[in-house]
Amino acid sequence: MIQGFSYVAADPGFPPYCFYGEDGGLTGLFPETAREICRRLGLNVVFTEAAEADFLSLVQSGRAAFAIGRITQDDEAAASYTAPFMQTRQVILVRK
Repeated sequence: MIQGFSYVAADPGFPPYCFYGEDGGLTGLFPETAREICRRLGLNVVFTEAAEADFLSLVQSGRAAFAIGRITQDDEAAASYTAPFMQTRQVILVRK
């Protein structure tokens, strides 16, 4: 880790929440939230592309300061979690 930087694990395969924009950088709700968190902490953000299944190991090993995205609290003893900042539900629309 480099002082003044925060490494953040994010999964770019989940548009519109996290994806690569036209400029090649990560964009969407999750990266923008991570950028704002780091801005408020006075840190520069560096994203580490990862599958959501790898988030916990990246944070536990110190290769990421935190992870943002589709995270469940399956193993609450393994990490600290914030309160959810968003909740969604899945639906299917069909014609009557």
